[in-house]
Amino acid sequence: MICSIVLLLSAFTGSVYGGFEGFSNTFYGNGAGLDTTGDDDYDTFIGNGAGGDNTTGYCNTFVGHWAGRLNTTGHNNTFLGENSGWHNTTGNYNTFVGRNAGGLNLTGSENTSLGYYAGFNNNSDGNVFLGYQAGYNETGSDKLYIANSNTTVPLIYGEFDNRILTINGNLEIVAPDNGLIYLTNVTTDNTTKVSRMVLNHYINDDQLPVYLFGAAATATNNYVAFGGGSPIGNAATQIDLYTASNTITPTGTPRLTIIKSGNVGIGTQTPSYPLHMASGAYVSVGGMWMDASSREFKDNVKGLKVKDAIEALQGLNPVTFNYKVSPEENHVGFVAEEVPDLVATKDRKGLSPMDIVAVLTKVVQEQQKIISFLREEVNELKEKENTKER
Repeated sequence: MICSIVLLLSAFTGSVYGGFEGFSNTFYGNGAGLDTTGDDDYDTFIGNGAGGDNTTGYCNTFVGHWAGRLNTTGHNNTFLGENSGWHNTTGNYNTFVGRNAGGLNLTGSENTSLGYYAGFNNNSDGNVFLGYQAGYNETGSDKLYIANSNTTVPLIYGEFDNRILTINGNLEIVAPDNGLIYLTNVTTDNTTKVSRMVLNHYINDDQLPVYLFGAAATATNNYVAFGGGSPIGNAATQIDLYTASNTITPTGTPRLTIIKSGNVGIGTQTPSYPLHMASGAYVSVGGMWMDASSREFKDNVKGLKVKDAIEALQGLNPVTFNYKVSPEENHVGFVAEEVPDLVATKDRKGLSPMDIVAVLTKVVQEQQKIISFLREEVNELKEKENTKER
């Protein structure tokens, strides 16, 4: 103990190297651990003035010129770097690594600041600041900053208490199978937020990105709940889905659009009905499917020949059936591969009801003409018979 006191006095009088070693303390440097009163505090102070004001603080490790210089009773702190945590007095469970990291923290606890001047002005609790000057001017608690400057808009920002994470840029997660999730805020002025989500996947050698956009009104925080749940902040007023091959920036009209009214457009960004196709077909509010039938959608409009309609009708073979995926439901209809060419689709996998209706309409119209003609003949014969009887 006498040797320890001699070393301590030597440090106090300004020798280049001084030190004090208690039973569980290690102090090395001019003025290191100068005011420590306990000898069983498990402290390690290395550097000029490191832990110089420490009195009863315990389980601290301060390494660097003035690291933890003003700490008095704070415990379980680790400060590495010149002036790291040098204002800390009673804060506990802090980890500051880097020159002036956590430099002005006095009483804040449970903070982690890694980087030159990281979390320099903070005196609150539960923060994580990672990077050069990350969180330099942040004064709140429970914040996450990942940045390489003293910006207030770090690349990654979080709030532990509110369970919020913000990516101020692009996020790419490349999975082992080359799958990709890409999230971005497409604005740069930090005032108008537009939620955007891009899902990329690979089929053979082609990368096929899928884009989801939430076109929002002006709002400082605008999020959309994709895949269920409630939106956080302001929901998007429009979501667009793009697909493309081997490209990052979507072009042209989106494949799918959902607008604020809930209407869904496929190939159109201005759906006027619950489901609206670019072809003009739509599902009405009442739930009826409406084929696109306007002349503006059609070319080569010609009258259907009676002969062709009759032949098609004669070639139709009505059947009863059930779908394989729903064996308990019975249906009446036709087999697409077996219908006449006039009403067949290109791939012969489906049928348009309107095609069948058009054929039936033409045949019925022709039959009505025949019926009218026959009725006239019958009436003429009746008149002749009546004339003879007179």
